[in-house]
Amino acid sequence: MNQPLGRMIGNICEVYEAYEFLQGKNQNSALLELVTSLSAISLLQAEICSNFDEAK
Repeated sequence: MNQPLGRMIGNICEVYEAYEFLQGKNQNSALLELVTSLSAISLLQAEICSNFDEAK
């Protein structure tokens, strides 16, 4: 990746930011879109959903 998705740079800072994101305290729209899209792709590959919109 050429640019950070979050506000923090550095290993521990990024882990802390991810932890906050998963708790719902820090909802970064770019990170949310990435996580949602990657999850949808996983559901499609596992054949749990039939199309991308359904998986999202």
